[in-house]
Amino acid sequence: MKAVEYSRVLRKWLPYAALLIAGMFFVPAASGSGGPEAGPVLVTGFGDDPNYVPPFIDAMDGIQIKGQAWNADPTLWPHSATITVKGAQYGVSEARVKMRIEGKGDPIKQKVPQQTCLMTDDSGSMAWNDPNNMRVQGMNTYIDQLSAPDEISHGAFSANLPSGQLSEIRQVLTTGYQAAKGTIGNYVSSGGTPIGNGLWSCNEEIIPKKKTGFVWVIIMLTDGCYNSETQDHTAQVNRMVAEGIKLFDIGLYPDPNSADKAQCEPDLISWSQQTGGKYYWVRNPADLAQVYIDIANSLTNDVAGKPPKTGSPMLRFKMLNDIEVVPNSFICDSTSCVGPLPSNPAIIIANNRGILMEWNAPVKELRIKQYWQIEFGVRSYKIGKQIKVNDIAQSFVEYDRYDGSPGGSDVFEQLYVDVTPDVPGIGGAGIAEPPSPPPPPPHGGIPQLIPQPQQVPITYIQNLPVLHGVTQVQGIPLQYLLGSAMGMAVADRVKMKSRIKQGVKIAMASM
Repeated sequence: MKAVEYSRVLRKWLPYAALLIAGMFFVPAASGSGGPEAGPVLVTGFGDDPNYVPPFIDAMDGIQIKGQAWNADPTLWPHSATITVKGAQYGVSEARVKMRIEGKGDPIKQKVPQQTCLMTDDSGSMAWNDPNNMRVQGMNTYIDQLSAPDEISHGAFSANLPSGQLSEIRQVLTTGYQAAKGTIGNYVSSGGTPIGNGLWSCNEEIIPKKKTGFVWVIIMLTDGCYNSETQDHTAQVNRMVAEGIKLFDIGLYPDPNSADKAQCEPDLISWSQQTGGKYYWVRNPADLAQVYIDIANSLTNDVAGKPPKTGSPMLRFKMLNDIEVVPNSFICDSTSCVGPLPSNPAIIIANNRGILMEWNAPVKELRIKQYWQIEFGVRSYKIGKQIKVNDIAQSFVEYDRYDGSPGGSDVFEQLYVDVTPDVPGIGGAGIAEPPSPPPPPPHGGIPQLIPQPQQVPITYIQNLPVLHGVTQVQGIPLQYLLGSAMGMAVADRVKMKSRIKQGVKIAMASM
């Protein structure tokens, strides 16, 4: 387990450990109604495993420069990004923030009431894969495991049902178990395999009737591969994920080398895993009854948390005063997210520095291994290093625990940005900055010396004549001679001015 992850789990587990220790010395009085008691007795299964961690919701966040890829592991998300100041012409001025809440821990080892739909394949291949209708015995065995207030329904799918439909519910949700067994009947085993329609029928039966505190289950048996369907199977699985419905797939494949098994078993496994259920491969239809018993015994309370019953927002995320949320930048990043925008404010406008965003109930409930995740953009009005993005005192998730008790919470971590005036050529922009213009010439003051040019060719004058009775030395560089001549001219001008001044003084004195 990673150090970061271990720290989070330890932080979550310690309050429950305190309750467990307290429970060793205090046994609450039994409730007259037989209902659950407040306090540590609600946590059934504690102490059975020293590594047991009760369900909880983990809050995670990260920040990344726009256009960069995110690590699939949220514990490895960066918490600092380098961007340019808002309005800079070059570079990338926007960073992307991810927020994630995830159900973690171990399921509570206690039986919870269920609303379950048994959906069975009645296609033509079942005539030889289950010639004795052992699936009927399996479903009857499952119903025998139920007790009030459990609710059960069942149905079938085939491209050749007597009703003319591709799928049908033969028993709506009920606590009348014997009556439900009586409506199962036998099957005709004819037609194609519209799995998507079978899943759709169960979703349509369960979703409008979901009861708080129940676990919602679909158990789907097939011996083939989906075809003839008019309801997309992927869309129906996504509905289950969003609604917290577990799917248990049973693949009846007597031939381990069959084409149907090779083609569709990976999908059955994936669907079950996505919804928190499980896949079972059955070779002998006589084993179906035991598989149904195993599924009934595996249903435990795996709810990690729900929105507070008080009506308080489940999520809060507060930006600091130098940070702006980019309008129209919110996107869902998980199948359990149906709307990324906050409840308050419902519309994000420009120039919203320091905004507090609240999500009242982003999910109906969050089960273990499920997560809700969104992404949005932020910009900075300030230049500097390690500028804080969010106020961690007001950036947290608040939830009711798996048993309905209040007080579950976890904080998002601190995010930072390093902000520069402009950073050319980084991230999604990739625009090169043009070269800076040369500095303007100096105004006034002492003229700057002109640097001597490099590698100036030197010209020599040979055999010069005699000047003023002195023979000029041969081989003197021409530029030196010119320089001397200029110096002499300056000296002559100075002497001339001096003589004029003296003449003026003499003339003034004689007046």
